[in-house]
This record gives sequence, C-alpha cells and structure tokens, in this order.
Amino acid sequence: MSFEIKIDKNDLYGFTLYYTYSGIMGKLWVIFSIICLVGAYITYGQVNIQGTVALIVLGLLFTVIQPLLLYQKCCQRVKKTDAFNNSFIYTIKKKGFSISQGDIVQKVRWDEIFKIVATKKAVYFCITPSHAQIIPLDQLDGKAEEFKAFLKNEVTDEVMKKGL
Repeated sequence: MSFEIKIDKNDLYGFTLYYTYSGIMGKLWVIFSIICLVGAYITYGQVNIQGTVALIVLGLLFTVIQPLLLYQKCCQRVKKTDAFNNSFIYTIKKKGFSISQGDIVQKVRWDEIFKIVATKKAVYFCITPSHAQIIPLDQLDGKAEEFKAFLKNEVTDEVMKKGL
C-alpha cells in the first residue's frame, strides 16, 4: 500500500494540538482555564476590575491564546521547512513502513513505533512522544478504511494504543 502525502499547516496543527492537549498537563491547562473563566463570571462585580480581567486572561490563555500561537508556529514551520514543500511517499508493508522524498528514504519497523494514534482527520505514527509521521486521511484517495483495517490486522496491540 502506497500513498503520496503533502503535509500542510492544518495537518501539522492537528498533530500539535493533539500533542499539546492529550497529556495530563494539557488536560490540567484546560481545567485551569475553565476554573478561571468560571471564577471571573462568579466574582464579576464583587472584586476590582483588575482581578476579573486577570482571571479572564488566565482563562483564555490555554483555551484561546495558546491554540492561536500554536497555529501561527505551525504556519511558520511549514513555510520555512523545505520538506513541507514537496510530497512524501509512504509505503506501508507488513514489517513496517518507509517514507521517501526525492532521494531520501527512511524505513521504520512497526516495533520501532512508540504508538499509533488515529483521529478523525489523521493517523499519527508516533516515533517518540513528540515526533510523529502524519498521515492525513483525506489524502488516502478513498482508501482510509482499507488503511485502518491493514493497521488493525498487521500491527501488534502494543503499538496500536488508541483510536483504530
């Protein structure tokens, strides 16, 4: 099974959001933000305006400001990184997969994968907790279900941690 994939800013942003918010710290940041926003609402008019504004800013920090900054960073990275200007060729096999771009080829065995994560829009082959190969499902030419079925059947449960 082989696919030609071109990673754009939205694909990179999807992974970045997953990476940032799927762990314990990401969940704590969201809870903290919600608590701050609820606190600002409850205490509005009971405390000075600076206190309310501070709670609102803290509340928006991880729910609005951080995602906007991450999007900006992804846009800059895609624009500045030559590898994102060309397509990657992913070849998926029983023992692993390879990624090629021009003359450069990287082969990865399934047992080298930290985990595989499937979201609604992409599959991430996580090499490390912070480095992944991104496969946007909308670029699989209608073979997304076949691709997921292949992964379910061929990759061990240790690697298939989530989502397929």
